Amino acid sequence: MKITTEGEVAMNDVSVMMNSLILSFLVGMATTLLIGWAIGLLRRGKQGKLDIEKRTIWKKANRDQMFWETNSDACLLLNTNGEILEVNPALRNLIDFEDSAENGHSIATIMDYIGQEEVLAIRKHLHRMFQGETLNANVTLVIKSNRSLHVNVTFLPLTRGKKVLGGILMIRDYTDQKNMEEQLYHQAYYDALTDLPNRRLLEFRFQEALQTMKNSEQMEKLAVMFLDIDSLQGINHSLGHQFGDLALITIANRLKACVRDCDTVARLDGDEFILLLPSIMQDELLLISDKIIQAIEQPCLIKGHEVHVTASIGVASYPDDGQNVQALIKQADTAMFHAKSRNGSHYKLFSPIMNDVDFERSHVESELQRALKNKELRLYYQPKVSLETQRIVAMEALIRWDHPIKGLIVPDEFVPLAEQTGLIVPIGEWVLRTACKQAVEWQQQGYPPIRISINLANRQVWKHNFIEMIAAILKETGLKAEYLELELTENMLLNNNRGYQLVHQIKELGVQVSIDQFGSDFHSLRQLIGLPVDRINIDRPFIYELPYETKNQAVVLSVIALAHQLDWTVLAKGVETQEELNYLSKHHCDEYQGYLFQEPVSSEKVKALLRQNLVLLNRMNERSPLIFKKAEKG
Repeated sequence: MKITTEGEVAMNDVSVMMNSLILSFLVGMATTLLIGWAIGLLRRGKQGKLDIEKRTIWKKANRDQMFWETNSDACLLLNTNGEILEVNPALRNLIDFEDSAENGHSIATIMDYIGQEEVLAIRKHLHRMFQGETLNANVTLVIKSNRSLHVNVTFLPLTRGKKVLGGILMIRDYTDQKNMEEQLYHQAYYDALTDLPNRRLLEFRFQEALQTMKNSEQMEKLAVMFLDIDSLQGINHSLGHQFGDLALITIANRLKACVRDCDTVARLDGDEFILLLPSIMQDELLLISDKIIQAIEQPCLIKGHEVHVTASIGVASYPDDGQNVQALIKQADTAMFHAKSRNGSHYKLFSPIMNDVDFERSHVESELQRALKNKELRLYYQPKVSLETQRIVAMEALIRWDHPIKGLIVPDEFVPLAEQTGLIVPIGEWVLRTACKQAVEWQQQGYPPIRISINLANRQVWKHNFIEMIAAILKETGLKAEYLELELTENMLLNNNRGYQLVHQIKELGVQVSIDQFGSDFHSLRQLIGLPVDRINIDRPFIYELPYETKNQAVVLSVIALAHQLDWTVLAKGVETQEELNYLSKHHCDEYQGYLFQEPVSSEKVKALLRQNLVLLNRMNERSPLIFKKAEKG
């Protein structure tokens, strides 16, 4: 037995400890390597299985690798577990796939790019593909930058015998085609200016509403509104078609704001709109009609110009007024014309009696055209008299229709129709030419010159060559411009931005201008301040029972006071009693006109009045030349 010393024992202990540490290190290293090898083995085993599966399916698919790599359609190779075995470059570009993203990834990776409402349908298609069906589906992909793509997905199963090994998804982007189709559809079914549905889409929606209507309560109606803008033509003529187009866009937006979500607002053409209101009760229909009228009456501010328009609306309802959309539009159109006869801002519900009236209207229109051609129109004249001198200072030309059967027809029975149909333009030109010619004849016959006064209609005034026509007629007839007086209504001046320009153009010719039908709103009269007009007319409603009606007194006195401050002459129309005349004379009205002095008479009978006027004028001249000169001012 070997005995060791204390030092030897210590050295042996160190050696043992070193050997133990080395062994522990080697065991730890081995364990780490073993775990790593095991993990790698598992990875290689799974990937190897996928690679083998991919090669098997690929071989079965009989696909050319070059075709796969260069195909513009995005493609995925799947096994029956929905695992992605391979994707082609087109798919990586489409949804920004990473190079190794397909290794073991599920089809759920693709699902993340599909809208939630379409995921369920795609899952069903995948299930059916793995059952052996070939399918197609259109879906929307939301890719990077939240850009949406319209794609068509082909689900192509890969089989060996009856066994499905996997499948290929081929994704084709048809976004450009879809956008083009939508653009063509929009062009076919929507108005280019207002972006409202057109007549074609309106008819389609009517058929849809009709089917729904058959299952609804009998008290509900399917209503069609025909809406016509009354004063758009004046805007086009005065400010240009660009302003008219902008006004139409504003009106379209207002119409959409007035109706329900289920209603359709369509534009037919020009200034005409059609509204389709399904499943609507009568009281709600009337409320919407009132709402539309009020909305359109609001001024339109277009490029710094305040434009005023009004609308006339006709309403027809299914099943009472028609069985199809064409019939309902026709009946609503008829009702609209009856609403328009009330000078705008009105609506009318269709009534069968309107068709009889409409037939009569067409007949009268035809006869009126013949009357113009056959010279059946006549001018009558009513004097305007100076209150100070009692001398005739003007004659107002008033049209009559000498009908071969019905006799003499007053203006109220045919002028509104002439305005609606546009016949007022040639008729108005005839009136202007005939009256000017007649005034010259009276002068040539030795009667003192007096003004010839002519009323103008809206459509006549806004004709593009209106000013040129006046100048040409003055030159043709030889009438001095100072003896022609044109009567413009307040609406012509306040509801159209060109009104101010129109007055200045007329005055540049030397023609006199008077304001007619200014209304009861004294504030509106103040808006006319600054216009170079010569006189203002107070209409019969404010003259009626003047000495006793306090409201009329207030209007008349205010108008006289303001007009004289502006150096305007004041004419009272429709004076029928001596009391009315006395009141006007007492409060310094300048001129009057009415049955108290003389009803309208033919041109032949005017001569007798002019002879009396000449006698009166001579007496005045003998009595006081100064009075004569003052009277001549009118």
